[in-house]
Amino acid sequence: HHILDGVAKSVLTVPPPLLTRAYQELGSGLVHYHNAVKLAMSPFPFLYVRTCDGLLLIHWVIAPVVTSQWATHAVWAALFSFIQV
Repeated sequence: HHILDGVAKSVLTVPPPLLTRAYQELGSGLVHYHNAVKLAMSPFPFLYVRTCDGLLLIHWVIAPVVTSQWATHAVWAALFSFIQV
């Protein structure tokens, strides 16, 4: 809309092939945006979400314990645990 106003008022003097390409890129961007919105709004299976949450919780609890047994110093254990989790 702003592009058309600029062309109509002769503020924006752009050759027609470049203007068509700009509209084409804007349209392509809008199509990609709508595809991303459709993907974001698609429902995710409830059991899959709960399973992932449970596995992340188990990893969050077990990783520091295993890392503390594996590392030779407490600083290394904290660093490796922080990087993992």
